[in-house]
Amino acid sequence: MTDLVAKKSMTYATRRLMPGDPFVARTTADARALIAIGKAGRPDGDGEQKAELDDLRAEYVKVVGKRPFHGWDAATLQEKVAEAKEAKAD
Repeated sequence: MTDLVAKKSMTYATRRLMPGDPFVARTTADARALIAIGKAGRPDGDGEQKAELDDLRAEYVKVVGKRPFHGWDAATLQEKVAEAKEAKAD
């Protein structure tokens, strides 16, 4: 069972859900499908983390001049940007 939050109004397991309503998916397959079609998301604020990563990736492109490795997390991107800025300052 996976905790999710509805992104759009929908019906799941005989419940009418409105955007922002928390619910528990019956199976992980249901959870993956609902996330994939955009009806639900994880309650940990995935959207905010994605926006932060997008901003860091854009800054990396601006500073370094090439696209970053897509598997880097926010901390790694911040380190790489700081190293690139320091190298340019020298």
